[in-house]
Amino acid sequence: MLDGMGIAYENERVFVYYAVDNYIVNNNLIIEVMGDYWHANPTKYETVDRLNETQIKRAIIDKAKHSYIKNQYGIEILYLWEYDICNRPQVCEALINNYILNRGVLNNYHSFNYYIDDDNNLKLYQQTIIPYQDRKMHKASVA
Repeated sequence: MLDGMGIAYENERVFVYYAVDNYIVNNNLIIEVMGDYWHANPTKYETVDRLNETQIKRAIIDKAKHSYIKNQYGIEILYLWEYDICNRPQVCEALINNYILNRGVLNNYHSFNYYIDDDNNLKLYQQTIIPYQDRKMHKASVA
């Protein structure tokens, strides 16, 4: 997607403890591609009871990765979800453009919380969905 937009980026850039999917070189920004299954898209897995052990562990790792990047590098990560990349690419492209234009500042960083209105404007849904990585989850819940 970034190739088609003419944006300079690096795949799999390492930030000491974590590798990120896409690092936007000229803007010091990060885009993560979130698989619906592995990262437990909350639009598909509505409750924690529907997650398996692997998904819960992944959410805990995602949370740690996000916290580390934000605290150590001051970068808020944009998350593009598999469903949206495959079925709503215009939302993803608009989000990437806004993310870069606003120097990484967005009202929400998850693609499933946005839509394109009738006037072709990117809009945030009134009721946003909280991803599992932002919810309280403990390793004990996987035991």
